[in-house]
Amino acid sequence: MLPRSLLLPASLLLALAWSEARGQIVKCTDTSGHVTYQQAPCAAGQQGRTIDSKVDAAPVDATSWEVAADAGRVVPGMPKRWVLRARGTPPDIRVASPAEKATEIWRYPQTTTVLTVGFTGDVAAWVREEPRLAAAPAATRAAALAAAPAPPVAASSGRSADSQNSITRGRTCDSALATMGPPNRKESVQISAATLGGPDILTTATKYFYDAAVDTNERMAFTCLGGKVADIERAGAR
Repeated sequence: MLPRSLLLPASLLLALAWSEARGQIVKCTDTSGHVTYQQAPCAAGQQGRTIDSKVDAAPVDATSWEVAADAGRVVPGMPKRWVLRARGTPPDIRVASPAEKATEIWRYPQTTTVLTVGFTGDVAAWVREEPRLAAAPAATRAAALAAAPAPPVAASSGRSADSQNSITRGRTCDSALATMGPPNRKESVQISAATLGGPDILTTATKYFYDAAVDTNERMAFTCLGGKVADIERAGAR
């Protein structure tokens, strides 16, 4: 166990001594990026937040973090630099919601699960493994599209085989919808962001379904992700 004085800034040690009864201190950052820890409110022009000294400043054994990081494990209380050493830069980083009891969320996709780390400031407040949803194979999705009920298409839609064939992956969804007109139906689906060159993480997208055009027996659907066509499916109408 490293001595507490070697692990914590002097200003934080002093603030901890002041706040022993309450377990809370204030972290203040000035415009130059200098950080101080104190019991009193931050001065004007400084950014500040109240932290729990038991979470943010409790002395730990840095050797145990090194052992865990070298084994690829992330444990609560581990600073970000050790998490980066353990797992590298995550493909998905976002701001946490108030209900998640964290300020930032890092997600690491694995084979069947996603390792999720919730940070409070620079410290891992919690670590979870969540199931990773699997995307349906393309053949299965096409079969489901072919078997789906077919709502009637307005005769005035004017959709043609040429308009259907003009929908390509990477095209903007606004122009695709302008070409195809109103869909027969739409629904929210899960799709990997890797379809458009992003990380292999499932995310929510919108799928638009169209019945057979006036001069073809083919039905189609395309999925929009981030304003672009990410996936196209075609199937013969019944």
